[in-house]
Formats: sequence, structure tokens, C-alpha cells
Amino acid sequence: MAGVNALGSQFKQLSQLSQLNYISSLFTGGGVQSQGSSFFPTTDIASYGVNLSSSTALAKLQVTAIKQGAENLANAVANLNKPSAYGGVNAVNSASSNSFSPASRIGAVSIDTLQLASAQVNRSVAAQAEERPMLSGLQSFAIEQDGERNLFSVNLTTADNNRSAQQKIANAINSREDLGVTASVSFNEETGLSTLTLTGRETGAENGFTVSDISGSVVSQFGLNTAATAAQDARYTVDGVSQTSDSNTIAVGGGASVTLTEVGTQTYDLYSDSSDTRAALNEMISRFNDLTSVGAYGSQSLADRLNAIYRESATDLAKVGIYSGLDGQLRVNDQLMERSIADGSLQEALGVGQRGGFLDLVSNAMNEADQNPARFTGSTNSAAGNYSALYDASYGSDFRLYAAEMNASNMGLLFDYLM
Repeated sequence: MAGVNALGSQFKQLSQLSQLNYISSLFTGGGVQSQGSSFFPTTDIASYGVNLSSSTALAKLQVTAIKQGAENLANAVANLNKPSAYGGVNAVNSASSNSFSPASRIGAVSIDTLQLASAQVNRSVAAQAEERPMLSGLQSFAIEQDGERNLFSVNLTTADNNRSAQQKIANAINSREDLGVTASVSFNEETGLSTLTLTGRETGAENGFTVSDISGSVVSQFGLNTAATAAQDARYTVDGVSQTSDSNTIAVGGGASVTLTEVGTQTYDLYSDSSDTRAALNEMISRFNDLTSVGAYGSQSLADRLNAIYRESATDLAKVGIYSGLDGQLRVNDQLMERSIADGSLQEALGVGQRGGFLDLVSNAMNEADQNPARFTGSTNSAAGNYSALYDASYGSDFRLYAAEMNASNMGLLFDYLM
């Protein structure tokens, strides 16, 4: 098989036209065709139902085109046939500009923010950075949060000043990545003061914490046991209904969310998010049109099958903006499409997740075309029929097994070469 593999490699490097010419030359000769160290037997294989002409190579292209086209459309249909493909809702502040189409606006919501959510902040008393603290030796302290007590310790020496002592405390706290508190030291060059700040990682009343001394007095001396900013929840109303949240990012319905930034009343317009849906729909229509336009190696039989499926749902599809032009190609009316996505009628017209719906019927047809392309080659290309018979279910999915069962090693080499 080494010679065959080498020949196959050379074959793949040729242009499509050169491939056809080369195959044709092999079929019109006899005996053994050679090229370098590779060889290709051309014994009598007509009895196996394969035409000894370049039309066999053309048949291969048609079968390949049917299978590839069917796979492309099946994948596009699968993406559209999921409820998650139809997105959710976006909320946009009415006072700001936006890029959403007016046709996709589905309503509005009024939010009155009474209090923003905040994270707890404990800030030490500002100390002269270069002065020595009135502390030395091992200093132990605890941070308690959500019922869990976390212990820390630092060792202060005579070489430490206030700034270095604060940094040691910050380093000890930040070494615990699982802790819901972070620490930082700031220094004011103008005043020479340094400050240690402890901040909760998350907002909300449940994320508050306490800091206390265990051994020594590092917490009390630096004033770390008092909250400068309390941990609190956001309080607000949505269309008059009171609500609270541990975060300033809140849900307003339909999967939409907004982030509260200030106290007061804000109005948000709600828009259907159609970008992903439109992309998936355009892909399906493009793949559908690829197959119905037939082309050089396309299948009229498969095109007729798809057109028949479309005609069954044409009225419902037209209502949501999908229609057929004079050339038989599917097109989209943008305005109707935006509305149909917003009100959910697109999913109904496509039959998302339903047996016997438009998407389901197209999917079934594509599965047939992929598994048995011979059914769609038509009578106009007998070579395609002969070639695609190798995919018939009666011989299994492996055409090489079929060749072996015919007890023709030369046939095996032929199909290894063609494929």
C-alpha cells in the first residue's frame, strides 16, 4: 500500500481538472498505469458497476457535493432548532443612544434606586510612615466572615516602621486567596502618612467581616476593627415593586439585567436581542439556497425535496419574514424578522423542537442525503448512481469493505486512490 499512499499524495496536489484528466487517462488505458514507484492496476472492473470513464470521477464530485451540502445544512438547522438560539432581552437606559432596531423594542421598565450595594471597607488610622509602631514581636489577629474564623500572624522587629508593619499585615492577608477580604497599603508623599485598607471582595450585607486581636494589639493600634464603609445590599423598586440584591447588577426580566450606578429613578427600554438568532438564521438560509440552486455538481432531486418542504410552510414563514424570491432563493424581510424574534413567532413558524415542523423536515431530508446520496443523484447521471451505490446501507458505510467483499484487490486500490 506504500505505493498507493504515495500516489494518493501526488493526486491530492493536482488541481480538480487535472485530477479528472488523470483519472480519465487511467481508465482509457489498460493493464497497469505507472507513475514513478507507484502503480495503479486497471483490470476489468466494469462488472462491478463502475463506468470506466471520467464520468465516474464526476460522479464522485456529485456524491461528495451532496454529502457536504447535506452536512452543512444539517448543522445550520441544528443550531436553529434549539430554544437557546433565540436569545433574550437587553435593557438600555432610555437616556442613552443604542444600536437596537426600534422594531425589536418590547417594552420598558422603571427602576428607583434607594441604596446601592457596597462592599465593607476597614481603613486604618493614617500613621507617620517612618515612625516606629508601639508594637514588637509576634502579633496575631483574626478575620471572621460568613461564620468562618481565619487566623493570621506577623512578626514585628525593631527595624519595622509603621509603613513596613502595615505591609506585613497586608501580605499576610493577601496570601489567602480564598479569603473574601483583600488588603492594600497607600502612602501620601506630601504628608508622609501611610494607611492600611481592608476591602471585602464582594458587595452585600452577607459579605461583611470583623477583625480582632488575638495576641498583641496590632488591630486596635492601627484602628482596623472599625468599618469605614459598611457591607450593604442594594435597595430598589422595579415598576413600584420593592426588591433587594447583594449586587448592583440586577435582573429586570426576560434575561435582561442592568447595573445600578446611582441613587434615583432611571427608565430602561427593553429590546429583543436578535443578533445571534439572525446569524443562525442567515446561515441556515445560505446553506438551504446552496442546495436548491443545484450548481454544477448539485442534485435537482434534493433541490425539489427542499422546495417541497418550504412550500408546506411557506405561508407561516412569510408571516415572520422568510419568503422565496423570483429566482427561487429564500430571502428575509428585516422588519418582519425583528418583530418575529421579539414576539416569539419565528420559533413557532420554524417549528423549533417540534416533530413535523419546517426544521425537522429539513433535518430528516439532510440525514437521508448524507446516509444515502444515491437516492438524490437522479437518472441524468448514471455514473453518479453507480458510484454512490457504494454508500448504500446494504454494504455498510465503509466502501472499502464493499470492494474487499468483491474479492478484487485491484478495486481496493482504485477506491483508495479515488478517495
